[in-house]
Amino acid sequence: MFSVTVVMAQSYNFSLMTENVKNTSYVRKNGDSAYAGVNVTSLSYPSATIKFKAYKQGKGFVSNYNSVRGIGGTQVIYTSTVYKDDRIKLYGYNPSSNGGVTVTVSGYWNP
Repeated sequence: MFSVTVVMAQSYNFSLMTENVKNTSYVRKNGDSAYAGVNVTSLSYPSATIKFKAYKQGKGFVSNYNSVRGIGGTQVIYTSTVYKDDRIKLYGYNPSSNGGVTVTVSGYWNP
């Protein structure tokens, strides 16, 4: 007989308002993946495209932008090494807030 233990990564909520760039608080990276998973769960303008990238405390940006259009998920791939327990922020770029369209975005992410 054997047992299987499943460890779920900690998810953190985010909310992006009408500013072009908004960042979350620093959180600890809680796994050994090479990316952060981002899931948009609410979007006030259904066809908006939101871009996300990751920032490592003391090291700067550790990924390029990756985008998601509408509700759904994406992966922000780390372009430099990010270790478990490093402190990471998620940045979102909301280009749809330009030009008179106001978009609010919310969801969750796993660093």
